[in-house]
Amino acid sequence: MKINPLMAAMLLAGGLLAGCGDKSGGDAASAEGSSASASAKSADGKNAMVVASKDDVGRDITVMPFRSAEGRSYAPYMKLGQQFYPDSPEHLAYVDLYWSKADPIDEELLAYTISKEFANEQDPFKRKDMLAALKPKMDEYLARVRQIGDIAIDINDTVQFGQYDMEKKAFPIFLYTSTSNERVDLHGRNSVEFSVVVPGMDLANSSQFWLPMDEAAARAIEAKLAGKRDGSGNAEVPLIVKGHVLLASAMPDNGGEMATVNSARLEAVVFPDAFDLLVPGTADVLVTLDKKVLPAGFPADKYFLTRPYDNDGAASAALVKARMGIED
Repeated sequence: MKINPLMAAMLLAGGLLAGCGDKSGGDAASAEGSSASASAKSADGKNAMVVASKDDVGRDITVMPFRSAEGRSYAPYMKLGQQFYPDSPEHLAYVDLYWSKADPIDEELLAYTISKEFANEQDPFKRKDMLAALKPKMDEYLARVRQIGDIAIDINDTVQFGQYDMEKKAFPIFLYTSTSNERVDLHGRNSVEFSVVVPGMDLANSSQFWLPMDEAAARAIEAKLAGKRDGSGNAEVPLIVKGHVLLASAMPDNGGEMATVNSARLEAVVFPDAFDLLVPGTADVLVTLDKKVLPAGFPADKYFLTRPYDNDGAASAALVKARMGIED
């Protein structure tokens, strides 16, 4: 991959996401790449950021720099991969995340989203009248969901947490997550689906990925993991992704040319800021991996940006690369 020369610019000012739960304000993301020598801004002027450089300690910044998770409040929003009941809070979380960043707004798709009556009406003249009558409700809905800030997502995955190394004074962590892409239907029909995509992360093959920790803190960690390690000394630790919606996109389903109320997949792409590792079998946070200990840039290129597993992943990757000004 390479960065489009037209995208080369000074470090982008402004946050990637503003809204409720973002207590650090819109200037937080502008500081994230301050130690890098180059960055890029998306062609459409949105607040996306790309860095192709190294940070001040020589770590590669490969796709997108992590934002700082400090001072942010991540709402426990959803769990990917679980069975949803129609119109349940978990189900509608998919819907809200898409519309929180959708641009431009397709009013027919939005009306379909918030009105079962509109979704079920077939008469084109009645639909036109209903669309006009729904305008205040649509405006109210958009005003609400656009306040969504930073979010926490359980992607239903684990990482291996190794035993403490006394010489290195650090824990080895084998962090690999596959791309999570889950869909839900809104009104029990096959016309409009909502999807949330969390790009996979691959640090399993990193030559040196150690979590530094002093002995006193390490003893506390080991006490929490007592009896939870396998014969190789590793514990399978659940993780929660703490992140933000980078973009929302409307894609046609079933091979069509454009998204419509008859064929649409409305997708929110969530990029991580940090990972909470949990004590197995509990909701207690064992440790948080953030930009202080992770590589400077999100290493998603291997499985998300270049060789995704499926067609849905390929479409997501293409949209993200276009948004970020990345060329193959």
